[in-house]
Amino acid sequence: MEIKYLPVSEVMTVDVITVNKNDTADIAYRIMQHHNIHHLPVLDDDKKLCGIVSKTDLDSISIGMGLFANQHRDEQNAIHLSTFRITEFMVSEVVTLNIDDTIETAIRIFSQNKIRAIPIMNDTNLVGILSALDILKLISNG
Repeated sequence: MEIKYLPVSEVMTVDVITVNKNDTADIAYRIMQHHNIHHLPVLDDDKKLCGIVSKTDLDSISIGMGLFANQHRDEQNAIHLSTFRITEFMVSEVVTLNIDDTIETAIRIFSQNKIRAIPIMNDTNLVGILSALDILKLISNG
């Protein structure tokens, strides 16, 4: 089967790490640092997808405060970010894909929306996440 016809379910990460909409930004920051990831789906209290937050979103807050200028950046970022709720800067209009969508569809969505991660849904349930890097790895492995 050609790569472009593969369903995203064959490539996506299924053990999705998430945050709750009531969490503070420092929690998201620490999770991203610990797991070396760049995007976190945000869930509401009913475990439904309500947003996505990226490391770029968190970095923009820190850059605005000048926190990247010294050697204790990570600790200072976490302290500063604890004053923000995730809902203050997450993207709430999330672009998603269905579990049955193809890699070809995913590539088009990545390109059209200029995004780097897409939550994968089965009906209204979050079942995975697909990053642009996942697709690059797939293509490079042929």
